Amino acid sequence: MATDLSLKDRLYGCLVRWGINRMNYPVRPGLYGVNQPGQDSPVLVTCNYKLTFDCLRRCLGKVNAWILALDTKGINVWCAAGKKTMSTDNLVKSLAKEKILNLVNHRQLILPQLAGPGVAAHLVKKAAGFRVIYGPVAARHIPEFLANGFSADQKMREKGFGLYERAVLTPMELLPGLRLGLPLAAVVGILTALLWPGAFLKNLESVGALTGLYILWSLFQGTVLGPLLLPWLPGRAFAAKGWFLGLPGWWAYCLAFMRPQGFDWLLLWPFLPLGASLVSFSLMNFTGASTFTSMTGVEKEIKAHVPRQALALGLGLAAWLLMPYLG
Repeated sequence: MATDLSLKDRLYGCLVRWGINRMNYPVRPGLYGVNQPGQDSPVLVTCNYKLTFDCLRRCLGKVNAWILALDTKGINVWCAAGKKTMSTDNLVKSLAKEKILNLVNHRQLILPQLAGPGVAAHLVKKAAGFRVIYGPVAARHIPEFLANGFSADQKMREKGFGLYERAVLTPMELLPGLRLGLPLAAVVGILTALLWPGAFLKNLESVGALTGLYILWSLFQGTVLGPLLLPWLPGRAFAAKGWFLGLPGWWAYCLAFMRPQGFDWLLLWPFLPLGASLVSFSLMNFTGASTFTSMTGVEKEIKAHVPRQALALGLGLAAWLLMPYLG
């Protein structure tokens, strides 16, 4: 198997990055030979999520190796370890099924470091006779790791979450946000045009369009700007960061769009709780992509902030739709 990705691989990988067919992108579980592996070649264990699998083989370059893809139900390594599909039992069964003992003259397996929560090295040694070696966090460091005799320095053991890594994940957040935002923007825009005094079509072109664009702008903040600005936003909870981001976002929208509309932007105060709740909610969803969240922390954050988000959204919408009649 070659390490160069085909145009089809790259195209489908791009679609998955946008959240298209992301939950149904597996590779067949089993043993794969990369380049020209032999009896002395290392055995690298991974999941059968194709995006991860392709990343691994691409990073190997000219290295001769075996790749054992476990049946993790098409889930990536980290999540599979948490869900126990990348597990000790699964690994032991795969070793027996693929008859690895007949292919290599060593008894060593290299697993991703993030597989650690699901695989107990001492139990694999006891059941299958293979020593588990935890490799680097990132696949790009594997050739260096192998060249150094399975030695990893500090940079190989740390999982960063820099600007590029966050930016790569934003398309996957943006598309679901649009699935929510486009219908919401259309419905609220039409309701505004119907409920505000004046002709429906005229209202639709002015206050209706204004409302719909603001809803989309708020979701853009939460799905794109929020992840990019994550380390610099105040607060620890992602939802709290979203609340803070909603305020400057409200000012930016008012300054950008109000004067051309000839609209008194001071009347747009209901947009503040409306937009801030959407920013908070959408940025809170980014906890699933982050490397520094935990299940208990996420559950606590959802429990604390979702009622506030729902209340702010409801109050903001009600105040905006009733604005012409309030004074």
